[in-house]
Amino acid sequence: MQAKDAATLIKTKLVPPVVSTNQVCRSRLLSELTGSDQYKLVLLTAPAGFGKTTYLGQLYQSLVDHGGASAWLTLGPVSRLPESFLRYFIAALQTIDPDLGSGSLERLNNASVKDITDELGSLANDLMLFQGSVYLFIDNIQSGESDVIEHFIELLLDVSPPNFHLVLASRALLGFSLARLMV
Repeated sequence: MQAKDAATLIKTKLVPPVVSTNQVCRSRLLSELTGSDQYKLVLLTAPAGFGKTTYLGQLYQSLVDHGGASAWLTLGPVSRLPESFLRYFIAALQTIDPDLGSGSLERLNNASVKDITDELGSLANDLMLFQGSVYLFIDNIQSGESDVIEHFIELLLDVSPPNFHLVLASRALLGFSLARLMV
């Protein structure tokens, strides 16, 4: 990541929540998802205050404890624009491996990207070359509030390799077709 871009990203958006021993542990759910590569997408939807972030933090920590390569991204108003979202998305992946998304980031730094979905091929290829599973957690995905971002995620799920897993938390159902993904 070049210096000009490092200053614009809010690093706390890439840090998972702290898991406390005082929190209710959802052990059945954790055991179902930890160590299982069968799910390409995990979507947790509930209103504010129902513990989505807490559970995702526990799952994140459980995967890390079991040797899983996990990255975290909390969306908010800053990451609402498609190009900004893509920068945060890549920055999160690069907390696992600096090579993930490096070509896409270089293109973002050298020219304005008109359509972030143009970077899906490069990102999918980078993920395919990664040894082991990659888990990307995106909290507050509803904050993206962008058809472009939802389309990016839907296409990403179509083209990403089997070692890539997306874990999303949202206060509302997303706009892409979940029925096709459940099959």
